[in-house]
Amino acid sequence: HKCKVSLPGGCNLGLRKINFHLNGFSKLGAKFKIIKGYVNISSKKRLTGNVFRFPKVTVTGTSNLIMASIFSNGITTLRNISIEPEVIDLINFLKKGGAKIKFIGKRTLTIQGIDSLNSVTHEVIGDRIEAFSYLCVAAITAGSLKVEKINPKFLTSEINVLKKIGCKLKILKNSILIKGVKKIKPIKVNTSPYPGFATDNMPLLMSVLSLSKGKSEILETIFENRFMAAPELNRMNASISIKNNKAIIIGKNNLLSAECMASDLRSCFAIIIAALAASGTSLISRIYNGRRGYYQIEKKLRNIGADIKCIT
Repeated sequence: HKCKVSLPGGCNLGLRKINFHLNGFSKLGAKFKIIKGYVNISSKKRLTGNVFRFPKVTVTGTSNLIMASIFSNGITTLRNISIEPEVIDLINFLKKGGAKIKFIGKRTLTIQGIDSLNSVTHEVIGDRIEAFSYLCVAAITAGSLKVEKINPKFLTSEINVLKKIGCKLKILKNSILIKGVKKIKPIKVNTSPYPGFATDNMPLLMSVLSLSKGKSEILETIFENRFMAAPELNRMNASISIKNNKAIIIGKNNLLSAECMASDLRSCFAIIIAALAASGTSLISRIYNGRRGYYQIEKKLRNIGADIKCIT
């Protein structure tokens, strides 16, 4: 058994280490070599169950090791796993197909190896980051919006933050109603693994807080290069300074249009929502970074009243 995959890429958020993944595969009996930017993993026989503890919570590492363990010999125990909704959804999907996965603690589970999975029908959960992104559209423009097909429980921390900055929210079973306010209150927020405030949502909140009435602080604890939107927002008259892994935001009365560049997925949407709130017409380049994670981004925004179009 062997496979060859490229080292991870995606957004430029800093180092994307995969040592947790590889160490976990080693625990299961696989061997690996990194050759010319490709990871080569092989095993002469079926993987063998073992105990592995993630030194730090990782979403993709958890998902990778779960999928690697379901066809192994014996029992695998994974500790300090990610419990993000997307990981739980993967577990639920695999269990539908016959995988023997059992939680024995909040961040610990056991996996009994099986020979094969059964075919099943499964609907993937709504994207909580996209949902929060559109909630921020309403928050920064003092508008009203209903975001549907999302479990509000997946956004508990984010909903609490929106309430603290003054937004009015109504929580329904599978949707969220939000009404923004003109006087956004400042706040201090730390990002952290689920159920904390998601690192992906941080740039979006940073945009919203650029119009707050006071000083806000956001402490980023996951990625070292998550503040790529800050200099672009400052082009729009925002006042954001970065010190180590903290953003200090001094709220302004208004934002102004500017020419900006989107360097990663979430920064792209953060710049777009700032442009929606700014006076004048903004030009945003490298919009492909946003399209990677937001389906029909212009169409959805136009449907809720945005004046936006792609010119290239």
